[in-house]
Amino acid sequence: MKMSEKMRFSSKEIGRGIQMLKKGKHFIINILIITVSLMLGLALGEVAAGLMGVIRYETWLEMSSKGYMQNQRNVRAWGQTFSEPIFYSFDEKRNRITSADSGKSKSAKNVLLLGDSFTFGLYLHDSLTIVHQLNSMSADSIHFINGGVGGTGTADHYYHLEQKLTDLPINDVVLLLNTDDVDRMIAKNLFLLKDSVLIESQRWSPTTVFKRFNGKNWHANLERYSRLYALLSKYMWNNWFFYDDFFADSSSRRYDWPSDEQLQVNSVYAVDVWIRLINKMKQLCDNHEVSFRIITTGYPANEDYSPRTAHVYSKFDSIGTVTGIEIVDIREHMNQASGGEISKFRLLPDSHPNGLGAKEIANQVLEEFFLKKDE
Repeated sequence: MKMSEKMRFSSKEIGRGIQMLKKGKHFIINILIITVSLMLGLALGEVAAGLMGVIRYETWLEMSSKGYMQNQRNVRAWGQTFSEPIFYSFDEKRNRITSADSGKSKSAKNVLLLGDSFTFGLYLHDSLTIVHQLNSMSADSIHFINGGVGGTGTADHYYHLEQKLTDLPINDVVLLLNTDDVDRMIAKNLFLLKDSVLIESQRWSPTTVFKRFNGKNWHANLERYSRLYALLSKYMWNNWFFYDDFFADSSSRRYDWPSDEQLQVNSVYAVDVWIRLINKMKQLCDNHEVSFRIITTGYPANEDYSPRTAHVYSKFDSIGTVTGIEIVDIREHMNQASGGEISKFRLLPDSHPNGLGAKEIANQVLEEFFLKKDE
């Protein structure tokens, strides 16, 4: 067969080729239209999310296999105040760190502060946090360590204490008790009384989905730069990232739970668990030859919002006597220092301490536990 005959195409074949080109062109156009529509939709969604006031942030928290919350290691997370961006930095031991940490002597006495977001300094720039101000006001021979973790209660703080005493040379421990700590302790079910014995349990556990997202740079960057993704991340945090044993059928629950009667807000159960738990923390500190003391943040406990914590607050005198633990309640001081308007010490419209409130708490920690001791 001649070459000219090999290259000869029938009109039918040519028509089929033209049709294929047209289909390919239509396919490409459709892909472009879909892509542009998606991009336009995402852009409009970002604008709408901005108008809704959605705050972008990077998640710096993670859940341990035991169900308690902790900060991530070695991260610098992008957050948000009520008016501007903010960064939170963490070391390899999961502590929030600021410039004041590096200025301390290597032989300084280490004082670990445990607590929730008030201790951590949520929404506060580094220089305004309780712990930074403590380090700025104290001598180089004493180093305050920020072990605060947002959204935690006393049960979480026990696990934080256990880990810190293993990881760090600690000389003193101060627990900053806040207005929701006991209620969170009960809600998280990390410890309960069974046959009058304090045992470990839990409510939440991380799912496989959480493990695939947690600590990934692409996840953190999307949270930082996209309000829509921040919404999605919040949804996943609430619905996909954690198994919640509380809502499981009683016959299929994985963990031990207190009785319905014990969970009643007017029950003494929460007080009993809290006393056993702080005794357990004190014993842990005693084993490491470390002092353990408690001071409130000074903000009023709301009986309607946090009844169990308010119940514990009302029994400080007797609890201190029974446990032998020094418990200092600075609510009256904070009320007087604010002229009876505690809102002056809050990051309104939020309830967290502002820089002035954090400074007043720092002053009280120094005065109650360290300056008096040295007099």
